[in-house]
Order: sequence, then C-alpha cells, then structure tokens
Amino acid sequence: MESLASHNTNSPYGKLFSGLTNTTTTLLIALLVLMPLILPSYHSFLLTEILIWGLFAMGFNILWGYTGLLSFGQGLYFGTGAYMVAFSTLYLGLNLFNTMLAAVIGSILMAWGTGFFAIRLTGHYFVILTCIFSQVFFFLSLAFRDFTGGDDGLTRPPRSGSSPGRPPARRRRAPASSPAPGRRRGRAP
Repeated sequence: MESLASHNTNSPYGKLFSGLTNTTTTLLIALLVLMPLILPSYHSFLLTEILIWGLFAMGFNILWGYTGLLSFGQGLYFGTGAYMVAFSTLYLGLNLFNTMLAAVIGSILMAWGTGFFAIRLTGHYFVILTCIFSQVFFFLSLAFRDFTGGDDGLTRPPRSGSSPGRPPARRRRAPASSPAPGRRRGRAP
C-alpha cells in the first residue's frame, strides 16, 4: 500500500507518518469519530478541547510557518467562530450543522473585513495591524456586555421568557447578609 507521506519527501512530517498506510489512517479517523461514544463525558470534553486547540495551532503554523507572517489576529477569527456558534445555538436555536456553518461564514466575513486592510502589509506593520484588530474586537466584546456577556461570556441558556433576538435580563444579586456591627463572622485562623 502507498504511504500517505511518500509523495512528499521534503515534508517535515514525512518520517513521522511514513509508516501509516491508508487503511491505518482510515482506522485512526474512525476511532477518533467513535471516541465520544466510548469515553466518559469528561474525557470526551478533554479530547474535544485538544482537537480545537490543535486546529488553532495548525492555523498559526500555516500562517507563520508557510507564509512567514506573524499574526496576533488569529484569536479574532477563533473568537468570532465561537461567538457565532454560541449566538446561533442560544438565540436562534439552530442545530449543530447550521451552527458550524454560521461559525465558518462569520469567520470568513471577519477575515474578509480585516484582510481588506491587512493584505497590503508585511513585516512588523502586519503584526501591529493584526494586533490592533484583535484588541479592538476584544474591547468591543467587553463593551457590549448585554450582547456578549462581557468578561463572564455567555454562561447560561436563555430563560423561557426571553426573545430569540435578545439575551435574557440579568438578575440583581441580593446583598450578602452581614453580621451585626462589632461582631465577626466565624473564627480567625
């Protein structure tokens, strides 16, 4: 059988994957797809997190490793996709496939908007501009707390009385009861 990496001997991964045949690769992918059914929920969550951050690292590797462009803006597209999944699930009630499609479309639109300005730049100008875009959208997400959840993020599903286009109203916390003046609560260590 033909090896996956045999066609490219200059690949840095050529030696790593040289022993894998197409059958072995297919079995590994099938095992990876079946892992959520086999593993307990925590391990399935952990595997998902590993794969998400691996995808993030591969995007950074493509941008810097192959093109030589150092970017601090990849978190912007990562966050845009995450917010699109959260918004489309919480407020629009879309299924998994449609939320992933919304994330891809949202990230593409964000890349198109920021890429319009960044495409002409190289070197440290490109680095500075991507950092600026990343910081601007970070602070915008903090400023629109009613929509994005601010520092807390989108932490809970909407309550039954909220409309699909608006996040639920926030409850005020009751003040913590304090002991009578001059009395301490509990023992000091």
